[in-house]
Amino acid sequence: MMETKARMRAAVFGICVNLCLFMVKLYVGISTNSISIYVDSLNNALDSVVCIIALVGFWLSVRTSPKYPFGLGRAEDLTGFITAVVIVGTGFGFGYVSLERTLYPAPVWFSVRYAVIIAVTAVVKLLLGAYYKFKDRRHPSPVLKGLFTDSVLDFFITLSTLISFTLTRVAGVPVDGYFGIAISAVLLISGAKSCVSSFACILGKRETEDCDRAQALLTAQPGVTGVANVQCHRYGRHLAFTADITTDQMTVEAVAQLQEGLRALLQTEMGADFTAAISPGPSTVQIEQNKNGGVTNV
Repeated sequence: MMETKARMRAAVFGICVNLCLFMVKLYVGISTNSISIYVDSLNNALDSVVCIIALVGFWLSVRTSPKYPFGLGRAEDLTGFITAVVIVGTGFGFGYVSLERTLYPAPVWFSVRYAVIIAVTAVVKLLLGAYYKFKDRRHPSPVLKGLFTDSVLDFFITLSTLISFTLTRVAGVPVDGYFGIAISAVLLISGAKSCVSSFACILGKRETEDCDRAQALLTAQPGVTGVANVQCHRYGRHLAFTADITTDQMTVEAVAQLQEGLRALLQTEMGADFTAAISPGPSTVQIEQNKNGGVTNV
């Protein structure tokens, strides 16, 4: 719960910062007639919307009910997917407006004062990305990772906007539009990759790394002679494992004790719930004798 509150605070902070950046860039974009600065301001407005969606996703991820015993953890994955879709949409919009500016150039009124303001907004966006990175290290979340990536991209977008804004006064070509097209391409590629990754999580792709780690932990435990069909079910940050276990323990009490020990192991090591179907198998002595070619009477 504390982790979720920390993520929610990060989202609220992002909303405030992006709204401020939007208003500043919108003012500069209108004052200078720079299409790249204007579209960059709209990008910050969309970032605020994304943070609002992230805030809702974080809130939903900890809600539990009899119908959803593990909570709505995948709401976080859905939020990440929506974030990626917004990035793609921004890329298309940015590309269209930039192409229009390239085909139909318009004068841009350069000002050193405005250039300094845009430079400051770029630094603010980079610092916001560093803040998201710090929060993600302390409270890992795919949404915070997405917000970090988006902030870094926005930094380079604003930096490119600043360069084009500065060059426009000396160049005889619509630099503003060309830079906008390049930026839109970066947004489209980044957003498409994030869409594929987030959608795979929503569909429930197999967490191979987690499954392999769980299988290694289970196999190493005394009394376990075989581990098969390890499956990992992820609900946001919540993990639940199922597996088929064979054991050389032959009493009901020993099997129950083994199951409780395995459950506690995965809870401690991976913070995960664990359900096992345990069945008696060959004992450790039998396995060793069979390896050596011996015969065992049971």
